[in-house]
This record gives sequence, structure tokens and C-alpha cells, in this order.
Amino acid sequence: MTTRRPVVLTELRAATRGEHHALDHHPELNRLVRSDLTWTGYARSLAAMHLPHGALERAVRRSAVCLGTEAVLAPARLWRLEKDLQALGVRAPDTGTEAGGPLADTVPALIGLRYVLEGSRLGAEVLARCVRRALGPDAPMSFLQAPDTPLHWQQFSSQAAVACMDHAAVQQAVAAARQAFGNYLAALDAMAMRTASSGSAAYR
Repeated sequence: MTTRRPVVLTELRAATRGEHHALDHHPELNRLVRSDLTWTGYARSLAAMHLPHGALERAVRRSAVCLGTEAVLAPARLWRLEKDLQALGVRAPDTGTEAGGPLADTVPALIGLRYVLEGSRLGAEVLARCVRRALGPDAPMSFLQAPDTPLHWQQFSSQAAVACMDHAAVQQAVAAARQAFGNYLAALDAMAMRTASSGSAAYR
């Protein structure tokens, strides 16, 4: 029996199609799907994701605590990213433990933030296959291969369906998701600009 996708997820996907495309094709992430990916380039992409992923993860957790819904969150993954960077001999960028994106003040808005965060968990599985083909099985990929991804997405989908049952709630989720995508993209752009201005070719 096929499970119907919740309306809110259909609306989120349609409303953020442009942001999805921009993120998938951003140089810092697109590098990971290329057959000529190098170990240095892999480290560069992980380092670029550290700031935006950490900020989004903290915003989600703090929002959930304020809204009393932290018990339903999937496990954090930032520590996995930092573990992989350490294995690659790269120190995680110092972004400050208190840095984070705007908090959600409603449960539907939190669903929007979580859509971006949990969507990155799904997308990471695709990236992991590409990295493995390019670098082999020894590449550290605990961040890209976090366990129980399908289960966590299924649980999130069920929670989203309950939290966003009317048009107003769906629109709150969409607005929050678009802002989260925008913040993520801006952080990746900043990383790319810093590298370009330094003239470094080490990660290309």
C-alpha cells in the first residue's frame, strides 16, 4: 500500500524548488558529486557545510525546546561532521557554539526548519554514494551516512502532517523553510568568497 505524501510536504517541495536547485548546484556541494573529487576537495566541502548546518541544527533544537517538542527531534549530526573533518586532518571552523539561525515561534514554522534539516539528511545518502565512488570506502562519512535516515524522515513526515493541517500553517512552514534555505546558501556563498579572495586553489 502506497502512503500518500502529506500536503504540507508537497507544498514545501513545490515552494522551495528553486532553493533546492540552487543548493544542489552550489559549487561547495556540487563538488561532492563529481567523479574528480579529491580528498582535499571533500574536506573543503565538509568544512563549508559546518557553519550553516550547525546554525540550522541549533535553531531547530532551541526552537523545539521553547515549543516543548524537543522529544520528537531526530539525533543531531553536527558532531558527525566534526568527527569526519578530524579524520581528514582538518580542524572544524570556529563558528562559536552559540551561533544559530532565527528561531521558530510556532510548531508549523519549526516544521519548515526541520524540512530543510531532515531533507539534508536524505540528500546526504546520495552524496555518500558519490563520495564512495570517487574516494573509495576509506573516506570518513559518518555525517553523510547517519543511521536510520528513512525512519527519521518517516517520523518527520507524520509529525508535519499533524502540525500543518490548514493553509495558514502550511504557509508558516513554507516561509520558515525558504528562510532556512536562504541562510544556508548565504553561508556557503560566504565560504566560497573567502576562498576566492585568499587565492587558495587547494580545495578546488
